[in-house]
Amino acid sequence: MEHLNNKTQHLGVMLRAGGLAAVVSQKNTEDATMIYIECPFPCLKFGYVDILDKDLKSDGIGHVSSYETDTDLGIIILDTAGSDFGRVVCAAERSLMKTWLDTYNRISSDLVTSIKIFLNVTQEHWIPIDEFHP
Repeated sequence: MEHLNNKTQHLGVMLRAGGLAAVVSQKNTEDATMIYIECPFPCLKFGYVDILDKDLKSDGIGHVSSYETDTDLGIIILDTAGSDFGRVVCAAERSLMKTWLDTYNRISSDLVTSIKIFLNVTQEHWIPIDEFHP
């Protein structure tokens, strides 16, 4: 973890499921805590946004508030109403695995390479899930 201006800034947690990856991060502001997920794959096209929303609601820990996507990166903003970050990470990982199982035959080698590049470029901003201890 990094300490910025005497406030704790959490690193993101990198999730992997097969050839897919995502980074769940938490940003603390004066007014609220925002949890967002960076997806270096077509998260809307692959159904991850809908699967995640359903899983969050099923677990009673929030829902997808908004998302922005382009061809290389999707950002999903969550409304978790103060839910535990660890529970959100677990739900996001479960949703990523479901997405992988639904889409593994549509993942190209170019997409796998693109995901690896994203993870390499952003590696200072996340820790692997096996190092995450909520």
